[in-house]
Amino acid sequence: MGKVTVKVRNTTSINVKIQEGNAGLFVTRATLFPNKTFSLELDPNATYREYVLIRLPDNTPLQPMFSSDDVAEYKEIVIKEQAGEPKYCWEGIYRGQKPESPKESPKHPNGDERNPSAGPAVADSTPAPHIGWFQKLRNLF
Repeated sequence: MGKVTVKVRNTTSINVKIQEGNAGLFVTRATLFPNKTFSLELDPNATYREYVLIRLPDNTPLQPMFSSDDVAEYKEIVIKEQAGEPKYCWEGIYRGQKPESPKESPKHPNGDERNPSAGPAVADSTPAPHIGWFQKLRNLF
């Protein structure tokens, strides 16, 4: 499997440093200026990594950190400001997720409205009860 890329976009008015590491040892990967983007590449077979976003110039870490699992799961990570505490945070956009748009109700090919919450009929997925060795022996006779 090839490398996975995620775009990290800074929508804030501050500079943010991206550090990558594991077990407390971190290396600076990039410094993101306001309204700039950085493409972060990761080999999915590599060791688990954590990423810390650090606010500059006071070197305050932004919470929460994100991990290599998040890099594999999201196509874009957006650093943004919010009204509450913490003031700065990040939000992931899933791979395959389209930008926000007005939702339309799905239509059947003949034009009828369909119930969007009604999915396809699925068999009950509960596992069968476990049969012990004694019951198996009794079933032989």
